[in-house]
Order: sequence, then C-alpha cells, then structure tokens
Amino acid sequence: MLAAFGLMRITYPRLSALVLGCTLTLLLLSLLELVMGFFLKDGPNYDRVYSPDLWSELDATGSRRPLPSTAYHVRSVDKHTGTLIYDVTYTTDEYRRRVTPVAFPERRDRHVLIFTCSFAYGEGVQANETLPYVIGALAPRYTPYNYGFHGLSPLEMLAKVGSGTLPQEVSQRKGVFLYVYLDDHVRRTIGTMRYTLWGPRPYYEITETGEVVRNGMYETGRPWTTRLYLLLGKSHILRYFNVDIPRHITTDHLAYFVRLLAKTRDVYLQQFQGSEFYVVIYPDQTKFYQELFRGLTLLKIPYLDYRDLFTRGDPSYTLLGDGHPTAKAWSLIGRRVVDDLRLE
Repeated sequence: MLAAFGLMRITYPRLSALVLGCTLTLLLLSLLELVMGFFLKDGPNYDRVYSPDLWSELDATGSRRPLPSTAYHVRSVDKHTGTLIYDVTYTTDEYRRRVTPVAFPERRDRHVLIFTCSFAYGEGVQANETLPYVIGALAPRYTPYNYGFHGLSPLEMLAKVGSGTLPQEVSQRKGVFLYVYLDDHVRRTIGTMRYTLWGPRPYYEITETGEVVRNGMYETGRPWTTRLYLLLGKSHILRYFNVDIPRHITTDHLAYFVRLLAKTRDVYLQQFQGSEFYVVIYPDQTKFYQELFRGLTLLKIPYLDYRDLFTRGDPSYTLLGDGHPTAKAWSLIGRRVVDDLRLE
C-alpha cells in the first residue's frame, strides 16, 4: 500500500498531496473528537426523574404529547448541590391537556386556549400556579384549556389547530387564543440542528403563492437536511462549542415563523368565529423583536408585549438551576393578560 502511494506521489504529485492532506485532516478531526468528548459537560445542571417512565407519545398529528387521562410525577434536583428545584405531579384529561382546576365551570361561557411549550404547560409549578389557572381564577367567565407541553413549538400548535379537533374538545364557541412566545421557538420552528435532535416534528412549507401547507414530518419533508443534522449532532466538537446550524436567524426565517402564526390564527378563527388571537411575548425576549414585531404588524397579528415585565435572571420569577417560570411569574403575567384584554 505504501509502495502504491509512493508511485502515485511520483506519477500524480498533486493528487497524492490531496489524499495525504485529507487523510491527516480526518485523523486530526478524529483525535479532536475524542479529546472534546472528555471535556463536554455532563448535560444540564439538573437531574429530572419521571415516574412512570412512559408518560408521553406522538399523537395523531405527529406531535409529542402527554398520555391522555393520566398522571405522572417529576422531581428535579440540582445535580451539583442536591437542592430540590421542584416536585410536581402533572395530571392530564382525555384530550392530553394538563388539568386546570376552576371554580363554577358551569357558569363559564367563554374559552381561553393557552399554547405552546413547557412554559405554557407550567413546568415546575403546581396545577393551581400555572398561567391557565391564574387567568381562569381572575376571569370567571372563561374556561382555561392548557395545550402546552414540554419542547413544543408553533409547528405542533398549527398541527393541533389544523387537525380540526378543537371544536370537539372545547365546548365554548367563543373565546381567546393565547400563544406564549419565546425566542427559542424560532429555532424550533425552522428546525435547526439542535432541535432536530429533539425528535420528530411536523413540517410545513410555504408555496409560491404564500400558502402554508403540511409536508409530513422533518424526516419526510426535508429528509437530507434531517439526516445531515442527525449526523452532525453527534459531533463532540460542535457540541463543545455550542454550535447550531444554521448559526444565525435571518429575516426569511422570521418571515416563515410569522407566516405559520398567521395560518394558525386564520384556522382558529374559522373554527371559533368572533374569537380573538394573541401572541404573548414572554418577558426578557429581545433577540428578534424588531423583525418579529414588523412581521406581526404586517400580518395583523395582535400581540401583548411583556418584554420589560421582569428579567429571567431574577430568582423571584425563574426557577434557579432550571430556567422555567415560578408561580410568581405566572401570577404577574396572568394578571396583566386579564387586565390588558379586559377578560371578565
């Protein structure tokens, strides 16, 4: 083999130099991958224990949702100090929604639907401390429905609304739709490498005429991109340097994101005529606000701007070692929502 390489070096010097360079590069990258593997941090700063082990699954829309009519317990502990972060039991109804206790449900003739991720779901707080609960307690005419869940995005939100099942799940014909926005949702929605690793998601495309259409899942709608991201996502080098692909959010990404919100609004309002749709900007979310607000305004999507309500680093409003909102945070936001929308 060495003799053959020597002959190639004499006969094809440039090709042999290219082969040698590629070989050395691969060896160097392999060594660097091995070294970086030793320096990677061991996951997040907390340990979460779920009981029972099976508590979620893909639903009919292709979205990760909790099991229906069940209860599961989560205990989160700071792995470095052993401090308890939270200890919560989540209970779901027949439609996979987290149960929100309300007083006098028979008197409530309006609905308020709250989407989308673990923030809306109430990760780390009790059932009587979530945003849906606070709104329901302060607005006795409205029945709150919790459609949030761990890790979701506007992709799953649109898939749920587009499934056509909401009119069968929500008894009140008129109400309010609240989407709780986080900057992180933009990356989840465009399907960056990091969030492709989180698992399957619905996939949507924008046609030449501007129509939003479902095209299966990540794996089927953009198979080569998904395969590439799953491969690159195993790299210790990329993980060590916290590299995500694409690196930057563009105006096209945000235009796509807002277009999905507009589609969600349109479908919801067709199903519940005379209702209202709002984007709730969670506090301290400022990465994309100029382009985001420009897009929301262009497509006439009303929003509640709570960016300056508090900072996420304040331990009064954020669970230490976790990042999710405290009960105090939801109490403050819920009161603002009820006041700003004049919910009765």
